[in-house]
Amino acid sequence: MLGAGLQVDKIFLDDGENVLVIFSDMEPPRIKCPSVKERIAEPNKLTVRVSWETPEGRDTADGILTDVILKGLPPGSHFPEGDHKIQYTVYDRAENKGTCKFRVKVRVRRCGKLNAPENGYMKCSSDGDNYGATCEFSCIGGYELQGSPARVCQSNLAWSGAEPTCAGTSAVRSPAQPAAEPKDPLAVISRTGRREGFILYPLKARNLLYRLQLGMLQQAQCGLDLRHITVVELVGVFPTLIGRIGAKIMPPALALQLR
Repeated sequence: MLGAGLQVDKIFLDDGENVLVIFSDMEPPRIKCPSVKERIAEPNKLTVRVSWETPEGRDTADGILTDVILKGLPPGSHFPEGDHKIQYTVYDRAENKGTCKFRVKVRVRRCGKLNAPENGYMKCSSDGDNYGATCEFSCIGGYELQGSPARVCQSNLAWSGAEPTCAGTSAVRSPAQPAAEPKDPLAVISRTGRREGFILYPLKARNLLYRLQLGMLQQAQCGLDLRHITVVELVGVFPTLIGRIGAKIMPPALALQLR
């Protein structure tokens, strides 16, 4: 009776009495892979450590096998988000091959990406939208943050807080909004393309001393007393914005706030 996995390969007769039979091993060894459930990353984590028992092969002929060969990450590795294929292969002495495969699935819970507010910045921890990540918001000079300064991706996959916005202060005008007519005839704001001029004055027309001086001084073509006016000039746009007060260059931070 032949053993499992064996078949007669050759038969030799010797003197009509002795028989030499050579068997061939045709059946591959058997190997069974483990079953690994889907793993979910912990808060602020983008990988999961996954372990399993290395499978052992079994040969049906003589029980002698080669080492088990692994294709993929070994057990105990930190697996990133995604679907990972693991394969084990074993050979017997007849070079028959046995193979088993399984997958390691890792999921990262996410809230969805946030966007920086207009005229502002956003800085996020971890991957930016995974469970436990925190995003902090700020505004450029001349704008004030309204809403939540920081938002956290929660376990229910919703962001905490309210959506932030950057609102212009009284010293900033939106380019889409036309300049309002000055309430005081001595306040003038002009806009011509990318070059903007602001004419500021230190005294009000209701000041008696100023009205006396105004009547004694020569008037400019625009009807303003240029000797009591400071011209603030802004040229360009952020980050190449240049500001000037009269003939002096103003600090970049001040120019950005005025813009």
